[in-house]
Amino acid sequence: KLPSKHKTITKQDEFESDTNITPMPSYRTMATPSLKEACSLVGVRVLPKKKMVAKLEEIYNYTHPLVDKDNNIVSQPVAGKNKGSKKTSRNSKRNEDDTEMQSLLESVIKGVHCDNELHQDILLYQPFELTLIQSRLKAKDVSISRDKLMDILDKLCITYTIPRLAHRKT
Repeated sequence: KLPSKHKTITKQDEFESDTNITPMPSYRTMATPSLKEACSLVGVRVLPKKKMVAKLEEIYNYTHPLVDKDNNIVSQPVAGKNKGSKKTSRNSKRNEDDTEMQSLLESVIKGVHCDNELHQDILLYQPFELTLIQSRLKAKDVSISRDKLMDILDKLCITYTIPRLAHRKT
């Protein structure tokens, strides 16, 4: 099964059950010794307090995803971000890049599913030339750069080859 796509929580979303969701501990109000103990429980080394809080919240969000009725992972909004800081602008740039990459990933997956022969070759772990998949995707109106396509294929563990340049004889 291919990766399910992530979406943001809305009030209209219906979930299988919200009664068994473990609430996030209030890491921000915990004393430092309690934070150190929480870090040791999840295998994180001791860090400065703010970094421990951020890491523990990140681990909680990763290990407690919300799943809707269709088994799609629904991402939770990250709490406690300071707006206007340099760190936030870097994070928002990273989020934009992640969103673009996720969109390209979905486009590539749809393009591969539309091409039965290519899809069959991928399922049989048959390597193919990178230019071949790029041209087939372009025929399906999926335009993507070679480098980004290589990144996506690597993420999906799809084997491809890159032709060697012919050496010129002098």
